[in-house]
Amino acid sequence: MLMVAVAWWTGAVAVEHLSSQVQAKIFWAEMAWPGIAATGYCWGLFIWDYVQGRHRPVPLIVYWALTALSLLAWITALTNDFHHLMYPTTTVVTTATDFTLKFAHGPLFFAFVATLYFSMLLSEVVLLYAIQNSQGVYRFHYYGFVAASLLPWIVNILYLSGSYTLTAFDPTPFSIVAMTVIFYWLIDRRQLFDLVPIAHRSLLDALPDAVLVIDTEARIVDYNPAARDFVGGKSLVGKGLGGFLELQTLAGLVSHDHDPGGQPREIVLGNPDRTFEVGKVTLTYGNRAVGQLLLLRDVSHRKKAEQRLQAALGELETQLQNNLILQKQLREQSVRDALTGLYNRHFLNESAPELLTEAERTGHPLIAVMIDLDHFKQLNDHYGHAAGDTVLRAVGNFLRQNVRESDLVIRMGGEEFLVLLPNMLEDAMDRVETWREAFGTQSFFHEGVLPLKATFSAGIAFSSNGGLMDLLRRADLALYRAKLEGRNRCVLWQPEGAVP
Repeated sequence: MLMVAVAWWTGAVAVEHLSSQVQAKIFWAEMAWPGIAATGYCWGLFIWDYVQGRHRPVPLIVYWALTALSLLAWITALTNDFHHLMYPTTTVVTTATDFTLKFAHGPLFFAFVATLYFSMLLSEVVLLYAIQNSQGVYRFHYYGFVAASLLPWIVNILYLSGSYTLTAFDPTPFSIVAMTVIFYWLIDRRQLFDLVPIAHRSLLDALPDAVLVIDTEARIVDYNPAARDFVGGKSLVGKGLGGFLELQTLAGLVSHDHDPGGQPREIVLGNPDRTFEVGKVTLTYGNRAVGQLLLLRDVSHRKKAEQRLQAALGELETQLQNNLILQKQLREQSVRDALTGLYNRHFLNESAPELLTEAERTGHPLIAVMIDLDHFKQLNDHYGHAAGDTVLRAVGNFLRQNVRESDLVIRMGGEEFLVLLPNMLEDAMDRVETWREAFGTQSFFHEGVLPLKATFSAGIAFSSNGGLMDLLRRADLALYRAKLEGRNRCVLWQPEGAVP
């Protein structure tokens, strides 16, 4: 387009210069305007497309807009006799052998020239951007473009200003011809246009992954050596995917795929079976889909590695679950009494602070019941420690069966037990008395020994502003009073001096 515009402009200038009549010269000067306008616009378009076109193509509407501006400039020049906004006056300048015309420039002339200068200035900015973002020989290549493009600028500014004129006519179009010749030499020397398809083909052939180009009928129109090797060296061009046993699964995928440009999919192809990751790119021409590019990446080794990894992860997860179960068991063993299965003092130290905090929050005191078997040493001495263990286990079972789910039963050591009762809204004394009476009626058997009987004494205390140790101390004091008062009874802790 740039070369056609320059040819139009230079042709009109040549005819103008050779014309011997004033009106003919004026006519051809006006006829040059389509070439003048299009040259400036196409100059900017060419530089943009050469540098940025692959990544940011010019929208089609820009071409239509610049074409309309070129035609408008032409019409404005041809109708100058009616408005004189392009050339207000025309002066004939006579020389010894010829005559030329000197045009005064009107507002529309400068308006159109401003748009042309803007387009050409934009091309210079784009070239400077290319210089900044390129290296080595490519940077010097763009330096050559900048140097060549300065020639028309200098010639045109000198001609329009009248400060220096080499010829009797406008030499700008001929300087642009010189510029385009330099452009051609630079492009041909670097062979940038020719190297792109060569590089693309070399890259395609060098890819270890199979690449297939198919049309809308799923026929193969191009492929690389890796694809040929995949089907055993057979010729592929012009044949459908379904015609090859190795590609039949791929043919089914393409024919039923409504999203050819979507995410890669994994399918099994070949004999023996191999897993491939299939990537698809829709090929378009003129906003119309004309085919697809298929990239087949062999991921069989990766899939096998993933399967081995999944199996290892499964084994690791199983081992982890077993470890968690073992940790839970060890945790239970660390907080459980081995003989009775009740919680021990270690668990008490962990849980009591939370129970005390909850009691303070709700306003319902935490009740501690300290229980001690009566005359347990005598039972051990008379029947043996095994019989004593039987009674201790029986106490644990009894307490577990008679407390709420929220209550906490702990073996403090020896024959001493602790029951913590949170949120106890009923009379705690009555409840513990019920336990004491029920326990006293039970009999315990051990290895043929006569039914054993046992009773317990209990001390009851309510939490106040003190901590756990203060609560246990009160319960112990109440238990001590129960022992002093004759055992087999429940005593509620009272402050010193209080009437029971």
